[in-house]
Amino acid sequence: MRSVTFARWILLLAGFLAFGAYLSTLAPSITWRHGSGDSGELATAAFYLGVAHPTGYPLYVLLGWLFSHLPVGSAALGLNLLSAVSGAMAVALLAAVVMEGQRHNPPLVGAGGAATGALLLAFSPLFWSQASVTEVYALGSLFVLLTLWLQQRLAHSDRVATSGALVGLALGLGAANHVTTLFLLPGALLLLGARLRTSPAVARRALALFCLALLPGAALYLLLPWRAAAAPAYASWGDVRTWDALLLHVTGAAYRGALFSLPPEVVLTRVPAMARMLLEQFGWHGYLLSLVGAWSLAHAERAFFLSWLVSLLLFVGFALNYPVLDSQVYLLPFYLLVAVAMAWGAATLLAEVVVRAPVFSLPVAGALLLVAGLVVGAFVSSRPKVDESGDWEAYQYARSTLDALPQGSLLFTNEDRHTFSLWYLEYVEGYRRDVMVLDVRLLSWPWYQRNIFRTYPELARPPGGLETLDEVRGLVAANLPLRPVYLTFGNTSLPVIEEGALSRVDPARLEEVERLRRR
Repeated sequence: MRSVTFARWILLLAGFLAFGAYLSTLAPSITWRHGSGDSGELATAAFYLGVAHPTGYPLYVLLGWLFSHLPVGSAALGLNLLSAVSGAMAVALLAAVVMEGQRHNPPLVGAGGAATGALLLAFSPLFWSQASVTEVYALGSLFVLLTLWLQQRLAHSDRVATSGALVGLALGLGAANHVTTLFLLPGALLLLGARLRTSPAVARRALALFCLALLPGAALYLLLPWRAAAAPAYASWGDVRTWDALLLHVTGAAYRGALFSLPPEVVLTRVPAMARMLLEQFGWHGYLLSLVGAWSLAHAERAFFLSWLVSLLLFVGFALNYPVLDSQVYLLPFYLLVAVAMAWGAATLLAEVVVRAPVFSLPVAGALLLVAGLVVGAFVSSRPKVDESGDWEAYQYARSTLDALPQGSLLFTNEDRHTFSLWYLEYVEGYRRDVMVLDVRLLSWPWYQRNIFRTYPELARPPGGLETLDEVRGLVAANLPLRPVYLTFGNTSLPVIEEGALSRVDPARLEEVERLRRR
C-alpha cells in the first residue's frame, strides 16, 4: 500500500516539476512566439467572455475569463498561467495513463517509467512552448490525456457504463475547447464496444450514457450566441446569433477550404517532415522507447492499443491534410499519443531491468541514471528555445504604435498579430481608447462592418456604404477631413507620408488623386 501511495506522489511530482519549468519561461504578456499571433484576440475574447475566432473555443473562453481576472498583474499573464496549469496537469495525466495500465508491474517501477515519459513530453519543445503562451493547445492537451486516462480506466473497470460515460464527458468537454478532440471519438467507441460483449440491453444502456455524456460539452457552444448578444462588439468575432451562423462558426467554415486541398503526392512529401519534427521533439531515444512501448501495449492492452492506434492515425491524417501556417501545433495530439507509447516503453524496459537484477544493483542504478540523464538533457536542450520570460515584443509593438498616433486617429492594419496586439492593449488594458483600429482584411465581412460602427460610433460612413471593392478608400475619404488616418503597411495606392514605422495618408494628395479618378 505504501508503494502505491509513493508511486502516486511520483506522478504528482512530475506535474509539479513541469509546472515549475513552465512558470520559469512564462511569457509576461501577449506574445507572437510559437504560433501564438492570436494571443491578443483570444485574450480580448476571454476577458469579456466574448466569442473568439472560429471555432469559438467556448471552454477556453470560459476558463480564460476566470484566469484573466486573477490578480496576477495582467489579463494576458493570467491566460499564460492557464496554459502552464493545463500543461502541468496534462503531464501528470500522461503519467497516470501509463501507471493505470502498468498494474502487472510493481507500482514504483510503473510510476518511474510513466514519470520518465511524462517529463520527456513536458520538456519537448513544442509542448513546452504551448504551456508558456496564450493559446488553446495546452488546454486541449489536458483534455486529450484526460480522455485517454479515462479510457485506460474503462479498459479495466467493472462498471463499464459509468466509466464509458466519464470518457464521453471528458471527450465532449475537450471538443468544446478544440473540435479536433473528436478524433478520439472512434477509438473511444471501439474500446467501449470491446468492453460491451455482454447482453444487448447492457450495451444499449452504456452507449446511451456515453452519448448523453457528450452533451454538456456540446451545450457549451450555446454560450456563443448568448455572448455574441451580450459582450462588447470588439470581443465578438462573427455574428453567431442565428443557428446557421453558429453552425458555420463552430465548424470553421472559413478555414475548411484548406482541408484536403493538397494533392496526394504533396501530402506524401509532408510525411518525412513530420518524422523529422517528431525526432526534434523526442530524439532517437524517444523513437526507440515509443516503438518498444507500442509493441508492449499491443500485447498487454490490446483493446486500448487499438483505440490508441485509431486516434493516432486520425490525428496524423488531419495534420498532414491541413496546410496552414501553424500546422505543427495540429501535430501536438499525435505527439501526445506517441508520448503515451514512449512512457509505456520506459516502464516496460525499467521493469525488465528490475526483474533481472536486484533492486540495489549496478544495472538498476545505471538505468535510473540513464533515465535522469534523458530528462535533464531534454530540459537543458529545450529551455533556451521556449524561454519567453523576457518577451515584450508584441506588447511593445502595440504600445509604441499607439504612442506614435495623434489623438483620435484612425489606424488601418492588415496583419493578425498587429491587429490583435492593438486590440488587447486598447480593449483589455484600456490604453489609448481614442484610437480607432480597423483591419482592412475584415472589412468585407458584414459582421465586422456592424462591429466597427458599434465600437466607434464617431466613425464616418462612406456615402456608398462598405459594399464596394475598395472599402478602405471609401473609409479613408470619409474620415480624413475629420481625423488623421494612418496605415501599418505600405504598398498601397493611397498617397502616404512615411512617419517611422507608420504611413500617414496625405489629405492634399488624396484629394487630388480622387479628383483625377472622378474624371
